Amino acid sequence: MCSSTRSWFAAFMTLFLLLLPCSSIADVEPSTRADDVPVFSLRVIFTATTRSQQLPVRYNTMCSAEVLQQDPSQCTGGAARRATIIGRLRDEAENVLLMDGGWTFHGSLFWETFSGQDSKQVFDELEYDVVGLKKSEFYSGLDDLESFLRGSRFRAVVTNLDVSREPQLRDLVDRYFVKSFPNSEERVAVLNLMSQDALEHITPAYTRNLNVSREADTLRSAIGELTAQGIDKVLLIGLGNDTALLRAANGVDADFVPFVLYSNSATLSAPQGPAPFYAASPWDQLAVPVIGPGTNGMYVSYMDLGFDALGYVVQSSGDTILLDSSVPDDPTVALLVTAMSQQVDAFTKEVVGSIDGALAGPDGVDIECRTGECALGDLVTDILRQFTESDFAMYNGGGLQEDLEGEVTVGDVQLALPFADTVSVVLLSGHALVLALENGFSEYVAPQDVDSSRGLDGRFVQLSGLHVWWNPSLRSGARVVRVAWSNGDALDLNREYSLALGSYIRFGGDGYDVFLSNATGIYTAGPTISELLTTYLGENSPYTPVKTPSRQFQSNELPILGKTVVYISTDSAAAISSYVLGAVGVLACTLTAALMYRHREAQVVKYSSPLFLYLILTGLVFAYVSLFIFPGKPNSARCIIYPYFPLVSVALIYACVIAKNFRIWKIFHGPVTRVRTGKLKTKFLLLFVGLVLSVLLVMCILWSAIDPSQPTLHDDNFDDSKITLRCSSNNSLVWFVLLCCVLAAVLVPAVVLAVLTRKVDSLFKESVWIGWSVYTNAVLVSATLAVALGLLGSPVAQFLGIIVGTFACASCTLCLLFLPKLYTLYAEGGRRETGKLRAGHFMKDHRSSAHSDSDLSLGGSTAGEYVDASLSEPASSQSHSRKGASSKGAAVSATTACAALCPMGAGSRVLDVAAAASGGSGSHEQSRETQSSPASSAHQREVHFRLRVIYSASTRSQELPVIDTVFCPPDDPTIDQTKCLGGAARRATVIKRLREEAPGEVLLVDAGYFMHGSLFFQAFMGATSLQVMNHLQYDVAGPKNTEFYSGIEILHNFVSNASFANVATNLDVSQEPALRDYVSRSFLKTFDAGNEKVAVLSVVPDNFMVNVKPAVTKNLRFERQITAVRAEVASLQRRGVNKIVLLGDPFLSQQLIHDVNGIDACVVPFALYSNNYNNKNNNKNNDKDQEAEDHTLGGEPVLGPSPHLVPSPWEQLSVPVVGPGQNGLVVGYLDLEFDQYGVVRSGGARGDVVLLDNSVEADPEVAAMVTGFYARVLEFEQEILAETTALIEGIDPVCRGKECDMGRLLTDVMREAMEAELALYNGGGIRASFEGGISVGDIHQAFPFSDTVEVVLCTGRVLKLAMENGLADPNGDAFTTSGRFPQISGFEVSYNPNMQPGNRVVTMLYEGEPIQPEQVFRLAVGSYIRYGGDDYFMLLNETIGTTTAASTIAELMQFYVQREKLISPPSNQRLFQTDLVPINGVKSIQFVEADSPAAITSYVFASVGIISCLLVGAVMYRYRQEQVVKLNSPVFIMLILLGILTAYISMFIWGGEPNDGRCISAPLLAITSVALIYACLLAKSFHVFRLMKNPLDQPGALRLKRRDLFISVLLVLSIFWIFYIIWAAVDPLEPRLVDDNFSNSQVTLRCACSHQLAWEIVLLCMLAVLMLAAALLSFRTRKLDLPSVVNESAWIGWSVYSNVLFVALTCIFAIALVGAPIASYVGLVLGIFVCASTVLALLFFPKIYVLYLQRERRRTHWSAMSASGTSDGSFSSPMSLSDTMDSPLLEEDALGRDLDR
Repeated sequence: MCSSTRSWFAAFMTLFLLLLPCSSIADVEPSTRADDVPVFSLRVIFTATTRSQQLPVRYNTMCSAEVLQQDPSQCTGGAARRATIIGRLRDEAENVLLMDGGWTFHGSLFWETFSGQDSKQVFDELEYDVVGLKKSEFYSGLDDLESFLRGSRFRAVVTNLDVSREPQLRDLVDRYFVKSFPNSEERVAVLNLMSQDALEHITPAYTRNLNVSREADTLRSAIGELTAQGIDKVLLIGLGNDTALLRAANGVDADFVPFVLYSNSATLSAPQGPAPFYAASPWDQLAVPVIGPGTNGMYVSYMDLGFDALGYVVQSSGDTILLDSSVPDDPTVALLVTAMSQQVDAFTKEVVGSIDGALAGPDGVDIECRTGECALGDLVTDILRQFTESDFAMYNGGGLQEDLEGEVTVGDVQLALPFADTVSVVLLSGHALVLALENGFSEYVAPQDVDSSRGLDGRFVQLSGLHVWWNPSLRSGARVVRVAWSNGDALDLNREYSLALGSYIRFGGDGYDVFLSNATGIYTAGPTISELLTTYLGENSPYTPVKTPSRQFQSNELPILGKTVVYISTDSAAAISSYVLGAVGVLACTLTAALMYRHREAQVVKYSSPLFLYLILTGLVFAYVSLFIFPGKPNSARCIIYPYFPLVSVALIYACVIAKNFRIWKIFHGPVTRVRTGKLKTKFLLLFVGLVLSVLLVMCILWSAIDPSQPTLHDDNFDDSKITLRCSSNNSLVWFVLLCCVLAAVLVPAVVLAVLTRKVDSLFKESVWIGWSVYTNAVLVSATLAVALGLLGSPVAQFLGIIVGTFACASCTLCLLFLPKLYTLYAEGGRRETGKLRAGHFMKDHRSSAHSDSDLSLGGSTAGEYVDASLSEPASSQSHSRKGASSKGAAVSATTACAALCPMGAGSRVLDVAAAASGGSGSHEQSRETQSSPASSAHQREVHFRLRVIYSASTRSQELPVIDTVFCPPDDPTIDQTKCLGGAARRATVIKRLREEAPGEVLLVDAGYFMHGSLFFQAFMGATSLQVMNHLQYDVAGPKNTEFYSGIEILHNFVSNASFANVATNLDVSQEPALRDYVSRSFLKTFDAGNEKVAVLSVVPDNFMVNVKPAVTKNLRFERQITAVRAEVASLQRRGVNKIVLLGDPFLSQQLIHDVNGIDACVVPFALYSNNYNNKNNNKNNDKDQEAEDHTLGGEPVLGPSPHLVPSPWEQLSVPVVGPGQNGLVVGYLDLEFDQYGVVRSGGARGDVVLLDNSVEADPEVAAMVTGFYARVLEFEQEILAETTALIEGIDPVCRGKECDMGRLLTDVMREAMEAELALYNGGGIRASFEGGISVGDIHQAFPFSDTVEVVLCTGRVLKLAMENGLADPNGDAFTTSGRFPQISGFEVSYNPNMQPGNRVVTMLYEGEPIQPEQVFRLAVGSYIRYGGDDYFMLLNETIGTTTAASTIAELMQFYVQREKLISPPSNQRLFQTDLVPINGVKSIQFVEADSPAAITSYVFASVGIISCLLVGAVMYRYRQEQVVKLNSPVFIMLILLGILTAYISMFIWGGEPNDGRCISAPLLAITSVALIYACLLAKSFHVFRLMKNPLDQPGALRLKRRDLFISVLLVLSIFWIFYIIWAAVDPLEPRLVDDNFSNSQVTLRCACSHQLAWEIVLLCMLAVLMLAAALLSFRTRKLDLPSVVNESAWIGWSVYSNVLFVALTCIFAIALVGAPIASYVGLVLGIFVCASTVLALLFFPKIYVLYLQRERRRTHWSAMSASGTSDGSFSSPMSLSDTMDSPLLEEDALGRDLDR
């Protein structure tokens, strides 16, 4: 018989149909009822939320008589038009029911005038049958409501409101209304529900005798009563979103809702669906028709229902009609309304209060409130906040229309607030509140810029309770700088606040969509804002306006709300790297200084000015110390201090270098007789150093005084979600440029002096090394500045560039200036004591016209002349006298020159750089007497109290033994019982035995997770676990997450009937009536022996609020474990309790033990500790299988011995931790021995676990109990509903890591049942497969959680966020701890698992088209993730329009398989892995476009380079017969030019959108260029090197031909080409999207390959070998005594050195700027240009200089070569110049062919 039969007649009809041979009612599916013929038809006419709007309205404001006469089309609604439509609809139908859905009071001047009597007259005139009362009817008190109802012709209904104790209403308000239709003898019932929280928003004085019951319970009860009376047609006046109610109660035939608009035609407002809208139902009627008429009486809805003989709706239709000007007025009602309007006009002239002064300035309220804070806005929002007792209030300035001043009438208030905005209150996060504020400021127009010809936007926000700072100069959406409470406390973006606001913006008006998508806990407070203002002015007159602005302040600051402030924190990896580099540098400087001091008497130190060496080292130390100052959060002190360190460093170093070089230059580059050594004394040079240092310090001080650098927020970060905090001043750039100029003024003299003194012997002057250090530092400083400016948007990368640049500059200076000295000291020990110096290295030619041939100058000694220099001799003993200034042949001793140097070496004070570091070691002594220290002697104390803790956990309602979570029925012969583990009966046996064997008192505890996870729970909802635990006399249990999954009601049934205590220490249940009396913070058990007290605490995990539905936790307050446990332990200790057991969290228990003093033992769920545990180190001979066996128990991994001792910093040095694993497979016990202080004695914690295997006998009582349970479970689970055609895989590990068959099937079912477009479910909610027959048990095994299905309106953007969350940790087929992996239906997703979590979705397609971010879909989801489970918070916070199905997931699947009978696994794949990079329409693709400024600039540079190459080539060809060209091998010159030209051409290829051709050709050109240039340089240098090693007069000389060298060049070039061909063939470069952009909104398109880094490293190594070989050969041939016209090795060396630096910097730029494609491109092409141009300039400009500026040198070059020879006509090199000149090779381009330079 049909289970839903509602009458004896229906039962008889059902029996009759069952007996028919041709059909059976059981075979008729509910969906087929649509074809049945209705036996009763009913038209229901429905209105709601009329709000006393008897006249038509415009924009929710009553239309005046003038407007109605002039243009009635602007107005809609009105009682007269409503009467016309109702009359027409009534005439068209036979059976009619007219009802109103409430919200009749408040909202217009008619209500203010008549207090509801106007609506009463209209309703009576229109002959309403029933009116459903809602909250607004109670707002003004019971007197008005009683007057409205008493004597009326209609009946009032509130089903869930108990008025029996209220004498004013008990005979006027019914629980339900029943209307009989005599023609058909049918009866129809109407129920009306009021929200359960309604009384909370009504004045308590009115509600003291009223009581509202739960909607669902009352609805079920009322339907039951009606069914008992034989009434089977039930209509419901609902609340708005009634899907949960329709799911909870069976029997509702149609639903009529206020506020919501359902319509089949275009209306003024967008309808939320068609009319009627069908809500899914799990009951016999598969869908319930729903209709709603919107708000303000502007619509009338009707629904035609056809009922069959059983009372089911088999036909339904309807629509909603707009009451516009096309609807004529009903004359009777129009006359009635006109009469009432006259009284309203009189009422508007009543004075309600007064205002002391005007609320607006000369611009008027309308402009002032739309452009800034206004006094009327402050007044209105203050009233809103005060009335609703909300945290804040907000109102849109456009809703304020007129000023109020002096006496204020009702009409004035209506003009000021003309829109019938009602008060709404929403709960939303601080972040959402900021979004609302941003919208309020987004269309700001300054008052002076208001254009009177254009309307102002009305969204400007008026506030109460908040202070807001905003910057109008910033772009819309990013203007809010700071938000604070009125008391100054900062707004917490993550906290939820209550906000009062008008209904217009509450429902998205003026662009406030954030309240639709991000607001939760919404309710409507009812009165209009104009009514609140009227009441307030009446009670607070005269009112004094508030001076504005007092809440909103314009600011020039940058916004940080919603953004992360980024700076280099002191504990970051970058900062630690800086500290390490700084420490290494300081240590190196200290060691160097110590070595200099140690060898201060050595020549290389003594005559290099030790004092200045120490000053230079001091400057380097300042540079390294600056690396310690740079990191850290910028503050005023750091911003002012840290520029001093690098500036002092530069000033010290280069001022000392200038001083040293200047003295050397004066001594060695002037006549000895003119040297005034007095001016070169150390004190004068120190004054110069001090002067330079003072200038820089004065500049810094002026900078700090005039324009100090301060920590400032800069919104220039590459990542839009971050903002950078760094030091800056108002004119930072000006000061920076000025300092650069001063530093350049210091560096340039140092360079000039280094060049002038470069040929002085390095024993005295390191000018060569100074030159190299200056040159290197200039390059590094330039690169560092470029990095600092280019990476402003990436503070970490910028910081790394600065510290690397600083470290590199300082280290280069340290190495180049001091390593040569250390080399001399330790590798050339003899030289550092004494030495002979050639005079030629001390003196410079000082010729005069009279003595040009014979005067011996300081630089004119022959190579054979040496002078002894006793360098260690004091300066006082040095003497020099020149006898006869004009005498010829006189030689000047080197000692004379040294005399000027010695005061600097011997007379200078030596700095002691050896620092003595002393470290003190203190002893920490603790002395306490043994009698007062229980811990210090716990092991010596006697046992005072013994306690056995017997524990279980994670039983998950597994009352029978299991094998891998599958039941083992005791009488099933197909199951090997020896492998079955666990079960309640075995657990009872072990618990009883352990209790009997206990050495002392016993405490039986369960650590939670005792609900959910088996069919026992599905069948009994926790009753089996309750009976077993009560029978076993548990003392205490600690509920965890799973106990809350099924809702408060199920948990209430459990804890209220439990004979044991339930503890949740960190959960405040005081606001939850169902739990407050049954769940406590702690449990205290007193034992008779010794009157000992033991307390038990229990904590719920930290993910409790995430994993449990918010609907369950709304009245619960979660606290941090440590805070709650620490407080409760302290409370217990104050009460004298010193023995505490914790039922902990497996993830945080050790932290609790460490942080909380007083925990004596801890039991944790999930973890398994057992003494059946053998350390593999003690079983080295065991094989792997044995080791694995040793570390498991019952198939579960054993974490360690039992108990596991956790170190504690408190009195008890270690705390025993035990755990019984999962699924109730073991029972554990822990024996504790306490001393007299309540401390567990040393060694006083012992225990183990007992495996509940086949060796444990079942307890007969519990076994019988479980057998009874199981009989009912079998009935529940064994019903076969359908068959499968193949395996539908759905085991837990599979669905958690990839798309699975069961996931596809489930989401398809969800999507179909809910009529949604898309469906999403978390893979962790699927636990088993289907194969063969599908039973109820199979379904509940596969879907064990009580998830319901909900439909949300979800945008494409939110859908992508959900998919990113679901794909955050995919591991393919591997088991993942997270269950978030998405199972989907209705759309396809491709994702890249190799990308970072949160950025893996590549594409999302719906019906083959990409899903756009703004698209809206109906998405069916499980309630677990709908409310934020598995981190799907976006479905909780950013979805709208939710619909909830009554069915759980398991029930929904059960309905599906029952209908289909034969189930096949879905074959269409929805999730696809890819190697592509995600863009998905959310990110923009960025690359260097061919017409971008960066590309155009590179084209200009490349063009200049190509033109330069062509000009140089033309010049070389024009002068190919000149010696400077001819002797340097023109062929190789042209090849080098070709290589340079190729480099410039490649600059054209790098720009533009990457494609296959560009990706292949650009690297090929660059590789060819480098290989060609350096192969030619290597060949030229190698030939000269061979000439130097093998003179022309020796056999084998000059046997290298041009052909051989050319072949070698081709060989090198071929090697590089072959390498690149292999690269292109194996792993070609191709255009790829790479998601490493600094901006989260962009993705980079560039040339890349799978192993690009490896190929680039090999290429760089090949280039390094080539360049190093060229550099080595140029270094070996640099001093060959050939004229530079032939030997250009020095220029080759400089070009190689420069190119090494530039290539390194280019690589650094390319890597560091990889996330900024334009900056990376600029660095790349700039590096190519600089490298090519350096080679061009260094190798060819000297030749052009010789060709054009030294023509005489060209013509007389060979005579110059001959004249420069020695007396014997030979070069100092092994090659003889005379032999070369006499050689026939000089003819016919000898050196052009064989001396290939």
